[in-house]
Amino acid sequence: MAADFARLVVLYSVIILLSIFFIIGGCFAKTEEDVEKELMYYGQYEMMRVLYGGKFKIGINDIQSKTGENPLRKAQVRPFYIDKYPVTNAQFWKFKKTKKRYQTQAELYGWSLVFKDFVPPALRNRSVPIEGEDWWLRVPGAKWSKPTGQYSSIREQLEYPLVHVSYKDAEAFCKWKKKRLPSEKEWEFAARGGKLGQTYPWSEHFERNRMNYWQGNFPDDNKKYDGFLGLSPVDAFPPQNAYSMYDMLGNVWEWTASRYFDRVVDRATQPDRMVLKGGSYIDTLHGHANEIMRTAMRIGRGPQYTAHNVGFRCAKSAPHLLQTPDVNVPLNKKPTLDDIRDRPPKIFRKKPVADPRGSLKVEIDPRMLRKDEL
Repeated sequence: MAADFARLVVLYSVIILLSIFFIIGGCFAKTEEDVEKELMYYGQYEMMRVLYGGKFKIGINDIQSKTGENPLRKAQVRPFYIDKYPVTNAQFWKFKKTKKRYQTQAELYGWSLVFKDFVPPALRNRSVPIEGEDWWLRVPGAKWSKPTGQYSSIREQLEYPLVHVSYKDAEAFCKWKKKRLPSEKEWEFAARGGKLGQTYPWSEHFERNRMNYWQGNFPDDNKKYDGFLGLSPVDAFPPQNAYSMYDMLGNVWEWTASRYFDRVVDRATQPDRMVLKGGSYIDTLHGHANEIMRTAMRIGRGPQYTAHNVGFRCAKSAPHLLQTPDVNVPLNKKPTLDDIRDRPPKIFRKKPVADPRGSLKVEIDPRMLRKDEL
């Protein structure tokens, strides 16, 4: 009898403790309104930069490069807008709250690639290394909201770059924002910040504490001189160029809208790949492991590719700025021959006249009218 009574006491005690736990948890759980307010705080990372476009130099003079960077060559882009920061976890959370049925590529596959140092021991035995790149593991459950597997969370990383997104996912997000992915030329124009053919966004010379990259012997020894072992907040480092662009180099590779092709190979026989730019936290300064950290660097990946070091930023065309004058030219400057040559064509005013077929009004160029019609 005493034993039965003791069991009842223990059972009721457990029930009471569980009830208290759930009541307290319910009191402190975040409501939908609380989440909205928290996400609004990170709206500062949604700013865009307007760039008037123009002529610049893309690529780099490096005959040893096998990625299509070489040589340094002329290019031109039209005016456009581009995100100052890579898309963050907070921004994608808003997207998923609106598009509840949308599933990312990683969610559909049930796994994504995670760097070995971030895979918890409980998932190591269930994760498969990539052949030839055994620092990458196919981790079950890894996705945008659980970046290192099913036991992780982005709750404390809302200002970090979104990862584990494919080209398709990036396109879907940008379309939802009424934007698009930048082309490779637009991305590099924004990254160079007005510098002509220089190695880094800020200058020709490397500067410390400007980007998140691997320092040390890869893949086992990261010295973390920049303060981070893996991903970092999108504003952890100062703007990288005169356009106030953040994280153009380092942290995560970024999808672009441009196709990637190997040279000296028939394009018709090549697989479907897209250009990624910017380098990531596993890439090195001089390329002794993985890729070289520089503005011109590019790699190609299939549209379904997802990993812990791949994100993106969005862009938007600005056709209304095509004939905007150069705001940096002083008003009293005497125009040079190059200025005259680069001027947009003269626009003639058109004069509305009556259409002889009815009351419809059409616009006719006055140069096409006879003197007695003016």
